[in-house]
Amino acid sequence: MTTLEIKVKDQFDQLYDAKATIKEQQNTPEGEPLSLYQRVEKIEVDEEIILPSTELLFESQNSNRIYKIVSQ
Repeated sequence: MTTLEIKVKDQFDQLYDAKATIKEQQNTPEGEPLSLYQRVEKIEVDEEIILPSTELLFESQNSNRIYKIVSQ
């Protein structure tokens, strides 16, 4: 798995530095390319590992913040 430096934003529009662990899979079984968001396995924000909760969102269990990836 690959790790990327990313930026995430919470529901209050506050920006954070984060790390994303990316799946190696590049394409769907049908051969369509996967977007960065579809390839993210988990993110790490403030030393907390957060798994995806819904499409494009990551909900923290520690801070009750909801993060969205905004840039690579």
